[in-house]
This record gives sequence, C-alpha cells and structure tokens, in this order.
Amino acid sequence: MSTLPQVGVSLEGQTLKAFALPTDAGFLSGDSIVLSIYGADGALEGEYSFLDEANAATWGLTKTGWYPYEKIINWEATDEDNADNTIIPHGRGVVIMSGEDDTTVTFAGEVLNQNTTVTVNGNNAFTWTGNATPVDITLGDFALPTDAGFLSGDSIVLSTYGADGALEGEYSFLDESNAATWGLTITGWYPYEKIINWEATDDDCANGVSIPAGKMTIIMSGEADTTLTIPSALK
Repeated sequence: MSTLPQVGVSLEGQTLKAFALPTDAGFLSGDSIVLSIYGADGALEGEYSFLDEANAATWGLTKTGWYPYEKIINWEATDEDNADNTIIPHGRGVVIMSGEDDTTVTFAGEVLNQNTTVTVNGNNAFTWTGNATPVDITLGDFALPTDAGFLSGDSIVLSTYGADGALEGEYSFLDESNAATWGLTITGWYPYEKIINWEATDDDCANGVSIPAGKMTIIMSGEADTTLTIPSALK
C-alpha cells in the first residue's frame, strides 16, 4: 500500500473526473484506491473510492469512477452517488492511497491563464497545496510576501513529498527582516534544518529547488493567514 500526495494541474472547474484512472485495471476492491480532499483549513473534507468496471459491477453499479468512501465500504452506493462531478478547488491538494500495484493518474482539462492565489492558514494549521500547473516550477515560484515581518524563520515551513509519499524536504521561508536576522541577503526558501540550527548561508537558498508538475506540498504556518501566489504555466 502506498500514499501518493498529488494536486491537480491548473484547471478551470476541475472535478474528481479529471483524476482519471484505468477503468479496466481489475482493482482488488472498492476501497483499494481512496482519494482524500482537504479543505482550506487543512481539515479532511471528503474521501472517495475509485471503482473500475469490475468493481462497479460487483457493487451493482453501472458507472465507473469515484464514489463516497463510506457508502462503498458500507455497500450503500447507488449510481446516483457517483461523485465524478465533485469540484476540487484550483490549487487544492489531495492524497491518493492505493493498495494496488503502481498505476497512472491522468489529469485533463483547461490550463488557467492566471496566477493561483492560495490562502496559507495561520496558527500552525496545515495548508495542502502544490504545483497546480502542468509544468515544473521552483520553490522560488511559491511567492509569499517578502515584507510581512514574519516572527521567525521557522514560522512558515513547506514540506515536499516523493512519489512514494515519503517526506522529501522541508524548507523555511525568510522574508526581508528574517533574512537580515540570519545574516542573509536573499529572501525566500532555505532548508529548515539549517535555519533552526542557524547554519544557513546565501548559498543554501533553495529557491531553485524543482517542484514537478502536479506535486503536492504541505505548508505549516505559525503566522496569521497570508497569501501564496503560484504562477500560471501560460505566463
């Protein structure tokens, strides 16, 4: 079983249907691929199971696709419960947990010709977001205000996760005042461990770290709500 953090590409009105899985893969059971959506406050918002053709038939359903997880595990789902049209707000992160062998998620839709603005939750809450574009970007493209006067270098921390769901990296955001406090001349993202151990130099600035298309990140902030801007792939 693996956990695959993902975020949809930059789509207009993206729905669960945009998370396309093979419909003839013969997944073992209706709860073997589960997608979880997290709200703007970081709390779990919904869980959905993917049913391919074989599983849909087993559950007495005529439609493949996504269904509410609780209704699937309790054998209560009907065709009317199909959740393919559930809207996932642009830039919102989801987590896919699979008990199957590796499979492919295909995103489809229209790329937005505008930047994405995400509210970063304060008070040490989590914000699930990511590279909501179909092209690779860098940490430096995750733009936070550089003059906001954040309290400390560990007050906004961004975590990235690998294809296997394991933690890949943690980075702290330093605005102008914090960069000066750490003796740095570059604002932006730095390795979290180097910041909390006061070891960071300008050469450690991680603004150039690649965030592949569709990769999800989690941001934890001890500050008041602030705004994260992610550029459009078309600009």
